[in-house]
Amino acid sequence: MLTVDTPVVGTKYDGRGPTVWDVAEPDWLRANFPPGYGDSRGDEKATDLGPQDVEWLAQATGLPVVVKGVLRAQDARRCLDAGATAVWVSNHGGRQLDYAAATADCLAAVCAEVGSTGEVYVDGGVRTARHALAALALGARGVFLGRLPLYALAVGGAEGVERMFAELCGELVEALQLSGCGSVTRVPADLVTRGPASA
Repeated sequence: MLTVDTPVVGTKYDGRGPTVWDVAEPDWLRANFPPGYGDSRGDEKATDLGPQDVEWLAQATGLPVVVKGVLRAQDARRCLDAGATAVWVSNHGGRQLDYAAATADCLAAVCAEVGSTGEVYVDGGVRTARHALAALALGARGVFLGRLPLYALAVGGAEGVERMFAELCGELVEALQLSGCGSVTRVPADLVTRGPASA
């Protein structure tokens, strides 16, 4: 997975209090940031990522490449043309750029552009299984969670995360049943409707 839209860490405008990285247990972060992360020459964030990097990564690793941080249909197309097998619609939970487009507002257009040529994943604002169901209706193949598992981990440790997933699974089954869907792979687009655009 290649994150392409965070060449710098965005300024936080929500006060001077501690961030999640300040209060999280070190063991929680080790999976993402091993000891010494960012200390070596060349570890700084790339400010010039482009399609050539997607192509290089796919060729160098021989692995499927997922490009994370896509909000525009034309960018999704550029990623796929460069060799990505999937794009991940994400605005990093709104933590990087204030007023960034909501992923729910971008998802349908990205999915329409990708069609059957790749997969589309999404995160951002997903707090319930009903949110996940809406994302599936908009065309997502997979839905990722950010804050929710971190909150569950903080409150209940590993058992809290297991409980969260069990509750989400039960809620998703119920939502599928109530919406007449027999599977997460058969969620029709007309489950989600939008009102008229405001002037």
